[in-house]
Amino acid sequence: MHRLVALLFCLLVPLPWLAQPALAGESPPALHLDHSTGLPASLFWLLSALTEDPFIEGKAWQAWWRAEGLERPTDAAFLAEFARLKTTYRGRMIDIKARENPWVPVPPPPGARLDIRFAALFLGARDLADLDRRAEVLLLESDQVLLHGIISDFAPRLQTLLDKNAWLLQFDRDFDEFARASQIDTFLQQVARWLGAAPSGRVRVHFVPSPPAAVSHGRRLGQDLVVEVRPNDTPAQRSDVVVHEAVHWLQERAGLDDDPQLIGALFAEPGSDAARAWELLSEGTATAIGQGVWQAKVAPKQFSDSRARPGGWYVDAAIDPFAKALYATVAVTLASEGKLHDQAAALNKAAAAAPAPTKLAEVLHRYILLSDHRDAAWLQAAWWQQVPPRAVWRADLHETASWAARCQGATLVVMATHAEWQALGGSERAKLGGECSKTAPTKQNSVCTAPRAGGARTLVVLAPSETALAAALKDLSSGPLPAWGWATLPTPPPR
Repeated sequence: MHRLVALLFCLLVPLPWLAQPALAGESPPALHLDHSTGLPASLFWLLSALTEDPFIEGKAWQAWWRAEGLERPTDAAFLAEFARLKTTYRGRMIDIKARENPWVPVPPPPGARLDIRFAALFLGARDLADLDRRAEVLLLESDQVLLHGIISDFAPRLQTLLDKNAWLLQFDRDFDEFARASQIDTFLQQVARWLGAAPSGRVRVHFVPSPPAAVSHGRRLGQDLVVEVRPNDTPAQRSDVVVHEAVHWLQERAGLDDDPQLIGALFAEPGSDAARAWELLSEGTATAIGQGVWQAKVAPKQFSDSRARPGGWYVDAAIDPFAKALYATVAVTLASEGKLHDQAAALNKAAAAAPAPTKLAEVLHRYILLSDHRDAAWLQAAWWQQVPPRAVWRADLHETASWAARCQGATLVVMATHAEWQALGGSERAKLGGECSKTAPTKQNSVCTAPRAGGARTLVVLAPSETALAAALKDLSSGPLPAWGWATLPTPPPR
């Protein structure tokens, strides 16, 4: 009997990280924030900004660099090489292992995120000499020489900028006092328990300058948090971003992306918006805690103003209302030492307040996918390269059909050859495919989408052979969301 695989997909890929084990009989140290304004971290941020990293206001940085008289004609060549290095040391090395119990959800295959390791060269370095030493671990010898040249050219000019903007050092000193007075460590320990993560270990915060007129950003790279600071920012004003990014680190440690207890609770809710809630969970809860609970505690006026303003907590049109709808529940359960697992109904209710996405790339990989019996290596080549899964189940076809009928809030994807699809019983196809249970109009690569209860959808991908199916999946993963009903792949490009 063929077996189907169910996959949970997510934008944000979980990064495996565990604290070093304590010696027997010792308690691990309580969770603590370290913070600094080191030159290597600011250098990484500057070079990333000047090479138009999508997470940074690149145009504002370029204008600031130019206005300060620091731009040189040779910059373009150096920056092109830095962009090439970031592209070279990027990707994920996946280690696929079989599971003994096919019904137990598990995290995605462990992998090494090379882009995080490349960033860690800078973020973990004490000074420029240490940065050179650390580069020897990851980079090819020729790339070490190249990176050294880039650092030597840009670092002195950046130091001039940092010296001129001494307010960043003052901000760092002020944050130290603020962290003690506000008990930010204690708050994050509380959040860790709420998420089910160990309230221990250290997370590093790197404060870097921000162009004065730009929108300031924050970003998590492994266990390092990078937070931009403008000249007039206070620690209270920027601490919500610190907390937000630290929550992402705690979510990873808690295994939030693959928590079977939370998954089960979400999809067990009647009239469930579970798939939408699951999609928004990571960013939504981090926002509800950082821009919500924490900001209300330390900057109440900023909290009140941003809460009333559309997009005031998060620029994404779906995440902002989701986080605001979730805020009150998060505040209460955090204060009472509750657990996130107990909030399935609130998560689904909050998801109903968020607008639904429309494009396949924005929908599919965040929901539950039902795949076919093919082995993990085939799936990696055909689909995981585009979007790694959150969790994996294996189930007999009949069992999968029954499971799909119960999980009405889940978006379902079935991948099969035409022959395999036709071999299913009509009633089973109806459970898996809804309107797509009808025969495909052609024997070519085909796709069908149909609505499911709870605002979810069904997507069926068929092809004449396994080889053709792999190609169909790649076409589909990069194309627009097909209209309801059957269509032939590749689908036409959007107008």
